[in-house]
Amino acid sequence: SDEEREPKELNEIAWGSVGADEAHRGKDPRSKQTRAVWGASRWAGGRPAPHRFALTGTPVERSPEDLWSIMHFVAPDEWPAKTAWVERYGLATWNDWGFQTFVGLRPETRSELDRYLLPRLIRRPKTAVLPELPPKLAPVRRLVELSGKQKKAYEDMRKHLVAQLDDGTLATANPLAQTQWLCQFASAYGSVEELPPGIPGGPPRKRLVLTEPSSKLDALEEVTDELGDQQAAIFAESRQLVELAAARLERAGKRVGLVTGEVSQERRKEVVDAFQAGDLQLLLLTLGAGGEGLTLTAASVVVFLQRSWSRTKNVQAEDRLHRIGQERPVTIVELVTEGTVDEYTRDVLADKSARVEELVHDEETLRAWLR
Repeated sequence: SDEEREPKELNEIAWGSVGADEAHRGKDPRSKQTRAVWGASRWAGGRPAPHRFALTGTPVERSPEDLWSIMHFVAPDEWPAKTAWVERYGLATWNDWGFQTFVGLRPETRSELDRYLLPRLIRRPKTAVLPELPPKLAPVRRLVELSGKQKKAYEDMRKHLVAQLDDGTLATANPLAQTQWLCQFASAYGSVEELPPGIPGGPPRKRLVLTEPSSKLDALEEVTDELGDQQAAIFAESRQLVELAAARLERAGKRVGLVTGEVSQERRKEVVDAFQAGDLQLLLLTLGAGGEGLTLTAASVVVFLQRSWSRTKNVQAEDRLHRIGQERPVTIVELVTEGTVDEYTRDVLADKSARVEELVHDEETLRAWLR
């Protein structure tokens, strides 16, 4: 992963063509993964390979600035510096935490950006490439109301950055940590577990362990009861929440499988194969472990206990079901805790989708293909 900065074997090969699959993973110009891709695309002596291809279904994940790293790989001479690119094409503002945020594209340079980008962009929406695939339906939103204990913990955290729990006080260090705790409290209650100090002689550490009660799991049980014998894939960001949900559904007599980062690759395959064969009714997955590389077409219902802040991770999770082999329309159910950060997450994701469309013109492309 240090291919760009230090001489390595790949740097000695005069590549004629370099293809970067899942190129959206290289959106951060500071990451080792991104630097390795940039380095491998250069001939020995520093000259770029004549042909470079970036392959991704989601070139923009958070905002249009994600595109710069990919285009620097594709056309390094034309996109040499990110700062200059953002200043020329981007509209930025300052967020509540003091960081600059890219909020859109400059109207006065938009046509210039299109002249650079569109000749290098071959975009094929799934509806055009796989017209025989059943539709992916608009998400069905199920509102959930916080229980009494959950509501108190959530409100204390939101107002004071401190959650007073039955067995102790848990303080958050910064707004990012606060948001993570809020996401957890929007889904279930929690208890505090003491951990050894991070460094010898340091203060003890604490972590939040999710527990019942959980209004979301109450709602999930209702949803799965309504499904009858239908199979469903159930996603969440939190491994603890997925495990808590699996335990609840097993107690209710459901046939349940589990895919998380704690499950071995061999066991994951066994669980997925059993689900595809119809031996399991419900498959619970974390977005990190189950959002890519799996085929779950035995089900046509996907339930989100939690959405990721990453639009890409959400879409890829939905597409575990919405792919070749699916014969029924895919139904998406979102469990959203009313009046919490859950609703804010949904708004942010809608804004991200609008920004992606602003760049890639999927609607225009689709209209042209379907004429």
